[in-house]
Amino acid sequence: RTLFITDRRNRQAMMKYAVLLVVLLGFAPLAMALSTKPPKSSFAASLRDGFTQKKDEAVSAYLAKVDSDKLNELSKLEARQLQEVERLQKSLDAAVKASQDQRTAEVEAAQRLADLKLQLQDKELEMLRLKLTKMKGQLENQLQIAAAKNNELERIRSQEIEQTVKMLQQELSFAILEKKRQLLEKQQLLSQKSKF
Repeated sequence: RTLFITDRRNRQAMMKYAVLLVVLLGFAPLAMALSTKPPKSSFAASLRDGFTQKKDEAVSAYLAKVDSDKLNELSKLEARQLQEVERLQKSLDAAVKASQDQRTAEVEAAQRLADLKLQLQDKELEMLRLKLTKMKGQLENQLQIAAAKNNELERIRSQEIEQTVKMLQQELSFAILEKKRQLLEKQQLLSQKSKF
C-alpha cells in the first residue's frame, strides 16, 4: 500500500511536469512571433508615404501663405513710407519756395525804399538849387543897390547875404555827397539781388 501511494504521488508529479512542459512549448511560438517584427506591408507603406506627402504639401502651402502675407504687409508698409517721404519732400519744397519768395520780396521792398529815398533826395536837391538861385539874385540886386548908394549899412547886409550864400553852397555840397552815398547804397542792393 505504501508503494502504491508513492507511485501515485510520483505519477501526479510527473503529470504536473508534463502539463507545464506542454504549456511552455505552446507559448514558445507565440513569444517568438511577438518578439519578431512583422514584415512591412506595401499597402501600409504606400498609405504612410501618401500621408507624409499630404502633410508636407499642407505645411508647404501654409508656409507659402505666411510668406505671401508677410510680403503683402511689407509692400503696404513700404508704400506708406514712400507716401510719407513724398509728403515731407513736398512740404520741404514749399518751405524753400516760401523762403525764397520772402527773400525776393524783402530785396524788392528794400530797392523800392532806396528808390523813394533817392527821389526825395532829388527833390530836396532841386529845391535847394532854386533857393540858392533866388538868394544869389537877391544878393546881386542888393550889391548893385549898395554900389549905387555907397551905403555902409547896405555893404554890411551884402556881407551877411554873401555868408548866407556860402552856407547854402556848403549845404549844396553836403547834399551832393549824400546823393553819391545813396547811389552807392542802391548799387550794393542791386548787387545783393543779383546774388539771390
